[in-house]
Amino acid sequence: ERETCLLRLSEMKRELAADATQWEAAMATCDAEMDAVDDVIADQERDLAENQHETNAFLAVIRQEEEAYEKQMEHYAGVRNRRLEYSHGMEQVFATLRVSSVMELIDAYTVTASKILSLWEKHGEQEQEIERLEDDTKALQ
Repeated sequence: ERETCLLRLSEMKRELAADATQWEAAMATCDAEMDAVDDVIADQERDLAENQHETNAFLAVIRQEEEAYEKQMEHYAGVRNRRLEYSHGMEQVFATLRVSSVMELIDAYTVTASKILSLWEKHGEQEQEIERLEDDTKALQ
């Protein structure tokens, strides 16, 4: 029985040694797989960092484009408002002077200037007549 126990013990030691070898091989395989996973994770983290950097760069460009667009829209709004003010002012001028176009306004000014020129000599004569009458009035007083 002692021999049987010794045989059994040596068998168990062999099995234990075989199991230990298998466990060591399994642990080495796990270590290798963990190293591979760590490498993949490191690669993915590098890719993620690069992608974040590129995304931030694109976002900065987009922000600049949005700011430029907003400035352009502000400029457009200013131009539109000035144009509306100009149009409104022209409408007021036309309504006040009772004309419907710039050409009609120019024609009206031309007619007015012609009338003024034609009456200028008569106006001068009337001024002289007023001065003469004032002098006569002073002389009579």
